[in-house]
Amino acid sequence: MRRLSPPSRLNFQLLETKLIWVQDRLLEESRKTNAVTVEDIPAWLVRQGRLVLVMGKEKIEARAGHWMFPRQGQGRVYTMPNSKILSFRFRLRWPNGQEVYRRRRTLVLNARKWPELTQAARRLLDHLNGQTLWYADQWEPASCIDYFAMQSHFHRWLAAYARVMEMHGATRSLSDETDAPALEARKALMDWDLAKPFSRKILSRQLGVSTPALSRRFNAYYGTTPRGFLEQRKLEWAQQRLAQSHERIKAIAAELGFTNLAQFSNWFRLRNQISPRAYRLFATEKSTKHTHYKPLKKRKALAQIQKKVSRLSDLN
Repeated sequence: MRRLSPPSRLNFQLLETKLIWVQDRLLEESRKTNAVTVEDIPAWLVRQGRLVLVMGKEKIEARAGHWMFPRQGQGRVYTMPNSKILSFRFRLRWPNGQEVYRRRRTLVLNARKWPELTQAARRLLDHLNGQTLWYADQWEPASCIDYFAMQSHFHRWLAAYARVMEMHGATRSLSDETDAPALEARKALMDWDLAKPFSRKILSRQLGVSTPALSRRFNAYYGTTPRGFLEQRKLEWAQQRLAQSHERIKAIAAELGFTNLAQFSNWFRLRNQISPRAYRLFATEKSTKHTHYKPLKKRKALAQIQKKVSRLSDLN
């Protein structure tokens, strides 16, 4: 069986760094999003209002003037009305897909005590010339100077982020042979035919490890199960297809292995709180008019979210 070569302990030139998006916006209504995923790293600065992160049974809140860096895993984010959130999503990982820092716990930090984070973020925002939404996939640099300036500001912010992680005990990941099953499992899942049902037994047999051992190592390495990782791949692929193609939704569902449109719609809505058709309309509107989709327009829906967040606060 072919083994993946771990990155060198000193060769940081192998690192993959990418800024996915920057959003700096005022949320007039409550929002609930699947903001924490497997692949990318989110970070939020709460400028005003508050933000609540829910990951399993864990509930953590950040108020105005605080940064939040979530631990590895999947979760949901709730924001209160009239909250202004500066949101980053980025990648900082080795070529094998492993994040540089193992994020074992969620950090909520006072921005005043970590001015380098806010200063680097402000430089990046200044370079965006007031844009409230910036997406790497939609960015067309005006020149080489513009491109390198953007990368310079982003890497300055990454340096501040790395210092925060190391000051708070986040261990730097250095691959070794014990990580090989998890790394090979990720590669197999990246190559997995999304139209075929997932089987832990087939994956375990393919990698030559027991099913429990594979699940345990994969979860420790990536903060999710192999099935959860594959589900996230399917979701991201479906979102991309809906946003960037004119393919019929029924055809997209078939490409993902769903037997009918209703089954796909229920699966998509459960993970996005929005139907595939509405998501496509939102994506089209956002790309043409740069507006925001607000799924919680009705007062009743707003009250339900506020009640749920209040209940979560009571449980803490």
